[in-house]
Amino acid sequence: MATYDYTINWSGDIRKGTIECANNEDSKREVKKMLKEIDAAGIIATPANSAYNELVVEAGRLSLANNGREAVIEYGANPHVRLR
Repeated sequence: MATYDYTINWSGDIRKGTIECANNEDSKREVKKMLKEIDAAGIIATPANSAYNELVVEAGRLSLANNGREAVIEYGANPHVRLR
């Protein structure tokens, strides 16, 4: 039996769980499906949705370059970072 433990901290809401599966190809596909659902929900930055990571890094750089001013991440059709 293979197990995959995960912890998600979404704005202070801690969610933990374990995905268990048999060590065969069908089960591995099911685990990958569950992980894709977590990615699609967009509640954590993962390699599959790395645009979140890039925007956070860019917001930090923009803030630091402007004496710590607050940076805002705008999501939507054209995600970007701006100063508040």
